[in-house]
Amino acid sequence: MKLDQFYDKTKTLAGATFIQICVLLKFFELRFTGSSRREAATVATLAMPAKLSRHVRTIQFWACHFETNGSLPVFQRGKHQKTKSLMHDEDFMAKCADWLYVKSPSLRSPQSFQRHLNCDVIPLLTGALEAAVSESTARRWMQNVGFRYGLWKKNVYTDGHERDDVIAYRAKFCQHFHSYSNRMRFFSGDDMATIEPPITPDETKIIWVTHDESVFYANDDGGKGWSQADNHDLHKKGRGRSIMVSDFLCPCHGRLYNISNGVKTYTTQTLDIGKNNEGYWTCEHMIKQVRDEVLSAFKGMHPGAQGFFTFDQSTNHAAFAVDALRASNMNLKQGGAQARLRLGRLPNGAPQNMGFESSHPRSGEAKGLQQVLLERGYDVKALKMTLTCKQPHVDTSHGDVLMCCVRHCMASQDDFRSQQSLLEETINSAGHICAFCPSTIAS
Repeated sequence: MKLDQFYDKTKTLAGATFIQICVLLKFFELRFTGSSRREAATVATLAMPAKLSRHVRTIQFWACHFETNGSLPVFQRGKHQKTKSLMHDEDFMAKCADWLYVKSPSLRSPQSFQRHLNCDVIPLLTGALEAAVSESTARRWMQNVGFRYGLWKKNVYTDGHERDDVIAYRAKFCQHFHSYSNRMRFFSGDDMATIEPPITPDETKIIWVTHDESVFYANDDGGKGWSQADNHDLHKKGRGRSIMVSDFLCPCHGRLYNISNGVKTYTTQTLDIGKNNEGYWTCEHMIKQVRDEVLSAFKGMHPGAQGFFTFDQSTNHAAFAVDALRASNMNLKQGGAQARLRLGRLPNGAPQNMGFESSHPRSGEAKGLQQVLLERGYDVKALKMTLTCKQPHVDTSHGDVLMCCVRHCMASQDDFRSQQSLLEETINSAGHICAFCPSTIAS
């Protein structure tokens, strides 16, 4: 049918169709005079009143449809199915809320709710074999009946990154790392090209090695879930069974490994955590991994190089050997349940035995704080010093010898101050460098 035939029937056509015909008549009139499709569509829409004007692309679509099909495109406005959403049915939404409430929190999700709607609820109401509710609709309905997705926290966390002591340690660590960085290998560019350090023949190449400990839980969902906004679910106290993974990495190879008979064995150690399983990760596990696996792997992968091992701040990493010079491991008086410590150092540099010699009546017993300090020139009785004071967290790592109490006086002695952790002793004794990263954990 031609456009003029449509035009003859305008008295019986809807207003929208009349506008289409008028615009297309103008469009094809301009096309016959040599105008391009875009020029014709632009002039045609400008010829209409502003209230009736249409977009240029819309006019071109109408023209293309008429040229292809010989008819005008049919408007779909208002031709959708006039049905009321089930979301406005209070009885239906109440049933949905009841199902969500009795569902286990771990199984309560938009996906499970969607399956329940499509396979059970709506087919029962409508008689259809299966409905087609989308996941986004199921999520919206869950929110409509009062369920929210989020993380429920019981604790309050404060950020300690900007504490004065943390800032000071961070600056010290950066200076320490920078002093060795000029002997480290770096990688640059999109292709990560290797840049070797400009070291002299009498210098040793430094390889940065990082340590990582991660714990993976059976219920490692992050504590998030769908719960009623006004009635939160009681989550489990624990996060289920867990496994601890300890591993070492370097920038050039990734995970450290040993090679035996052509077989690569990584230094990774795992532990099934729990008192009824393999126990808990302790300093002994850490030292065993370093001594038995890591040091030999580093030597094989980086022969002749020196390792710069970095660890995070952990009680296991800060643990001391049994015989370490620690004032907290000593009694005030000799004997008793205290460890026999290694040799100390007197103020004049001479070694000091921390136990009584064989010629002494109490041979074999460990000396107490009182006796050790007396041999160093501090008469505890004359100074009337107590074992401990009211300041348990005094920093004894630097400054003068403290005289507030016996323990702090002993802890501020030079040999006790310089006592390294067992991990530091293990790494340093192998000819490598041990460093602890600044604290990055909020308290």
